[in-house]
Amino acid sequence: SRVPRIRNNYLSVVREKFKMHQVDKKLRSLEERASFPPTQDVEEGMEKLDNLVEEIMLQAEGQCRIIYPAHYEFSPAVKGWLDKCHALQWLLRYHQGKKVNGGNMRRFAMRNGIKHPMRLSVTDLVEMYHNCKEQARHYMAQSPWLRKTFLND
Repeated sequence: SRVPRIRNNYLSVVREKFKMHQVDKKLRSLEERASFPPTQDVEEGMEKLDNLVEEIMLQAEGQCRIIYPAHYEFSPAVKGWLDKCHALQWLLRYHQGKKVNGGNMRRFAMRNGIKHPMRLSVTDLVEMYHNCKEQARHYMAQSPWLRKTFLND
C-alpha cells in the first residue's frame, strides 16, 4: 500500500504471524534438507510453507485494510451518478418523514448538482431518481473502460 500507516500495520502483523507460525525455523529446516534436484519431501514442505505464507499475508491484509465490495470499477463518473442517486434517496426519506440530518442532506444534495433540494416535490424527486438510476446503470456497464481512462489521465 502507498499509505504508510496501512503498510506499517500490515508488515507488523505479518512479522508477528511469522513468529507465531515459526516460518523462519521451517524455512531453515527446508534449506538444510534441500538438494538439487529437490526431493518429493522438500517439494511438499516448500508447497506447505508457500501456502502458509500466502494465508498469513491474506489474513494480515484483511486486518489492516477495509475491503469494500467491488460492485463496479471505480471512476469519478460512476461515483458522481451513484452519489446523486444516494442524495435523491436521502431526500425521499426526508419527504417520507423519516429522521434525517437536514443540513448534511441539503449540502450533500447541492454538492451533487441538485439545485434547491428542499423545494423539490416528491414526484419530481421520484422522476429524477429513476433517470439518475438509469444513468448510473449505463455508466456502471461502461465502468471498466471508464476506469482505464481515469487511471491513464
